[in-house]
Amino acid sequence: MKISLCLHTERTSVDTDYQQAYENFIQLCKQGDRGGFYTIWTGEHHAMDFAISPNPLLTVAALAPQIHNARLGTATIVAPFWHPIRLAGEIAFTNQVTHGRLEVGLSKGAFQYEYDRLTEGMTNLKAGEMLREHVVALRNLWHGNYAHDGDNWTFPSTSVTPQFSLKGQPPLWIAAQSPETVSFAIEHGCHVQMTPLWLGLEKVKESVSVFKHATQVAKSDAKLMLLQHAYIVESEEEKQQVLKHFSHYYREFYAWFSQANTVSHGRLLGELATPEGFSPADLENNLLIGTADEVLETLQYYQKLGVSEFALWLANGLSHEQNSRCLEAFVQHILPKFQKN
Repeated sequence: MKISLCLHTERTSVDTDYQQAYENFIQLCKQGDRGGFYTIWTGEHHAMDFAISPNPLLTVAALAPQIHNARLGTATIVAPFWHPIRLAGEIAFTNQVTHGRLEVGLSKGAFQYEYDRLTEGMTNLKAGEMLREHVVALRNLWHGNYAHDGDNWTFPSTSVTPQFSLKGQPPLWIAAQSPETVSFAIEHGCHVQMTPLWLGLEKVKESVSVFKHATQVAKSDAKLMLLQHAYIVESEEEKQQVLKHFSHYYREFYAWFSQANTVSHGRLLGELATPEGFSPADLENNLLIGTADEVLETLQYYQKLGVSEFALWLANGLSHEQNSRCLEAFVQHILPKFQKN
């Protein structure tokens, strides 16, 4: 099982300026690269300090000359926000900039807040349809001389540049939760990204089961990447502090998702609700937070389940110093146990 890293720029406090937040992000990426993480992934989000990553391809291009060993991935590009020709060309160019190290993750998006601001009238169902149309269009545009007549885009015969052969195309990953999307991804030659969010081991096992069934039906050797928050602690006191923090993080995540709070200058206003399952006690049973041995035992279990790649989700609202310590602990205690990483 490969061990990777997923993060983006976060401005967790108004006392941190945007440049410092970006420099913190770069430093963590470099630390992960030096430590031996397989891929550094970054996603796409808009108009929120919670996740500052308006163009993951631009981020990857900026990282390319600074990251010397790891592959670089978009986890994920939000398909409804892009035209297929533009996206196909920018992916091809970024793959060239990274000297072939690019991994491409696509999703339909998660936040209605973003849909409402970038694509008028967008719904979750419509976004899923656009994601699936993108996969078909991208494959064909990279092959060349492709005309498209779909439900969402129509364009005449086009070949994006720079061009590359079929074997030179970057791997495609689809962020999926539903069995239908997992099956679509695998049937179209894509790998799959899944996350249990705050739901724990039972959700992980359910996701793996859905993935395995789809690969068996399609007779595919597709890979499964599991994206999950994790943190290695040295004491029970530290664990309770970190759990309290993650309770706040997921309350904030839910507020963005549900649009329950007013937003001003990219930040939530007002008190955050505490939905069921978000208390520190609930999260203690579901999040991968524990000693090095406890985290290692769980990751080895994921490997036995059939997970191909585990991505440490380091976009978590913790301080730069805390995340740097977490990376150091993973490098010291976890990565050496996965020698093929």
